[in-house]
Amino acid sequence: MPRRQWTRSGLVQELQRLHGRGVRITSEALLAAGEAKILGAIARHLGSIERARALAQVELVVHRSATTERWSAARVLAEIRDRDRAGASLAASRVPRKLRDAAIGWCGSWRKAIEAAGLDYAATRVKPMTRPPHRVLRELRLLAAAHPELTRDALRHHPVGVAAIRRYGRLDAALAIAGVADWPRRRRAPAAPRGPEGDPRPRRDRPPSSLSRASTEGALRVWVARGRPIDAKVLRREYLELWNGILRHLGGINGARAFLCLPVERARWTRGRLAAELRSRHEDGQSLAPEVVRREAPALYRAAVRLGGSMTRAVTELVRTAEDVPIHHAARVLALIRARARDGRSLEARDVPSRLRGAARRYFRSWPRALAAAGLVVEDVVARRRWTDAELVQALRELARRRPELTRSELHRSRVGATAAKRFGSLAAALDQARLTSWPRAVRRPLPTRDEVRGLLRLRAARGDLLTISATRRDEPRVVKAALAHFGTWRAALADAGVGASDPAA
Repeated sequence: MPRRQWTRSGLVQELQRLHGRGVRITSEALLAAGEAKILGAIARHLGSIERARALAQVELVVHRSATTERWSAARVLAEIRDRDRAGASLAASRVPRKLRDAAIGWCGSWRKAIEAAGLDYAATRVKPMTRPPHRVLRELRLLAAAHPELTRDALRHHPVGVAAIRRYGRLDAALAIAGVADWPRRRRAPAAPRGPEGDPRPRRDRPPSSLSRASTEGALRVWVARGRPIDAKVLRREYLELWNGILRHLGGINGARAFLCLPVERARWTRGRLAAELRSRHEDGQSLAPEVVRREAPALYRAAVRLGGSMTRAVTELVRTAEDVPIHHAARVLALIRARARDGRSLEARDVPSRLRGAARRYFRSWPRALAAAGLVVEDVVARRRWTDAELVQALRELARRRPELTRSELHRSRVGATAAKRFGSLAAALDQARLTSWPRAVRRPLPTRDEVRGLLRLRAARGDLLTISATRRDEPRVVKAALAHFGTWRAALADAGVGASDPAA
């Protein structure tokens, strides 16, 4: 049948005809009605489904069940004006959901509904700073009077403190303007003595910390026991007080690692040290995949990014035989294949890392073609087993003995199952040849009963879902299968459930 050539006028007439048949002019309804080609024509000739409805002069009908609350455009606008007169918020995130949904359904969007009601949409939006300056200052004074013990850190995270920082930039500036002095309290450790027995550094050079040395050591043990890293950035972000205690009492990260009997990190990363660390990790059989290194050795990952540009580039340049990093060049695929052949490692596709195998297929279309491009004879490096019929039958029996729990789909995906199905025409024929009648096990779920079908159809009607057979088959194919098995036709199933009109094709 020749392909239909659509024109703008013909497309508009077809949309009007479908609308006359009761089909909603929406993407979902047209797909459910089997009119996917019209959607493509709309995209090519009209641009969007909204423009198609406008040209066809078709109004989008909002389906509502008998129990759904009735809305109209006039009622939506009246509700919006009532909320405005009552001083209630008209921000889209603050109004009742049913009002917002009705406004979108009748007016197209919440903004259009607000403007149709004669209101300024910009004035209804929630602003980042909802507190005016005088309210921020008043709330600061009230908070200082009600909670004199509040610490500075707690105030910075309090909603009033957050509003003050947003409004005035700094907490100190907001407190000065509010006239609040000596509040909130600062948590500082008592000054340590100076002199030969004291800390030789001046007090201003030591970070403030309320933790003693014993408390710092105890908190550090708990931090490590919870699996948290000994990393300066993480500590500063998540546990500043412990970080300050480490600086004050242990001297820094290396002091903390020495206290925990962990190897002390070297102070500086160089390209030579980076190469040595990467090669050592590769020789130990550890992965050099960027996501693995970032999780297991964050310091090594950061050094690779800083000195090599990226983890992948650093590994490519410094560890030329690494196969578990992204491969972006065909030449590297060939070099890795030749290296495997030179080292006597397997070149079977199943033994090759997935990244190398995937890159070979991407650049050379298949693994055997990549081997040929590397100058290797495929038959010499890849051992292809030639199964006889008797060997395949015996392999199936052996697999049934070793894996009695295997399902039919798992057997299909196995190497023996796929080869047997190809050799004998189907998996069932292969199993007949092996005389396996009760293996593999078939996982079956019973179809819904008549009562369950009625309940599921009524649930779809209550949700407002389409009740055509095509739409239901797309969403819940087992419901359609059970309905046809129990009632004979889709129309009879809908009639028995007492829900809407059936599909004309049912």
